[in-house]
Amino acid sequence: MRIFITGITGFSGQALLSHIREQGSVSHEIFGLVRKETVPDPGYHPVHGDLSDRCRMQEILSEVRPDCILHLAGSIRGTLSGLLSSNVCNTENLLYSAVESGLSPFIVAIGSAAEYGYQGTDPIPENAPVSPVSIYGITKAAQTSVSVYYCRKAGLPLCIVRTFNLIGPGQTPANVCGSIVHQMVKRKRGLTDRVCLQGSDSSRDYIDVRDAVRAYWMLAQKPREYFGQHEIFNVGSGRSYSVSEIVAIVEEIAGVPANCILAGELPDFIPDQIGDIRKITRDVGWTPAIPMQTSLADMFHHAMMQE
Repeated sequence: MRIFITGITGFSGQALLSHIREQGSVSHEIFGLVRKETVPDPGYHPVHGDLSDRCRMQEILSEVRPDCILHLAGSIRGTLSGLLSSNVCNTENLLYSAVESGLSPFIVAIGSAAEYGYQGTDPIPENAPVSPVSIYGITKAAQTSVSVYYCRKAGLPLCIVRTFNLIGPGQTPANVCGSIVHQMVKRKRGLTDRVCLQGSDSSRDYIDVRDAVRAYWMLAQKPREYFGQHEIFNVGSGRSYSVSEIVAIVEEIAGVPANCILAGELPDFIPDQIGDIRKITRDVGWTPAIPMQTSLADMFHHAMMQE
């Protein structure tokens, strides 16, 4: 099977590539979209192009002729126009190019729990109405709508994966857990005397990126007929942690107190969010395997080695 991956050089893309290597999937030929020259990697064939260039994308897909596209590329932060371009227009370019190239690859498109917004304290199922409270969530909901539109219009087999909050080794300080871990590394080394927090009462469902990409890969290998026309799956841990709980775990890992100060609430505040993951467990056999404590410990030790 020929697999085409967008976002292969990103946080999730690199984790997915590592997972594929570990599986020893010699029967699959992997192609990854890159925008600039990269260090040669025996794990995949780099294909140079940009999702914003529709003509180039048609050339690439006509040449690669993938059986499956794993669409991981996108942006989390930016202006409304920038996020619309990255998350919606680029997705539309990809799907349009696949159709115009005369292909019908199975599409695994990565959505987000941000599409749901705040739905109360109960686990959120896939059929919950979307109600995003952030610009990012709005654009990811639009991305899903565009993907479903192409599925219905052109018959592209489609799987939307709504991933909850990713964590894992190598995550940058731009995310809540990444920020706490990197600040605690500085505390451990005596480079700062405090940790700045936002939204200590906010609770979210966090999933290790290594567990998430395992779900993506399991979905990608299912026969397209398995899902019907299109399906949506939540990928999360099925429980939530507050910011203060995360701090307590990292304090224990680091062996130093955080000495936290509160620097305001999180932007686009959501009090609590938990994913209902029963559907992917039932239909695909995936369950999360990496505990929160292990994820945070791996993040801390990775950051200690890098900084």
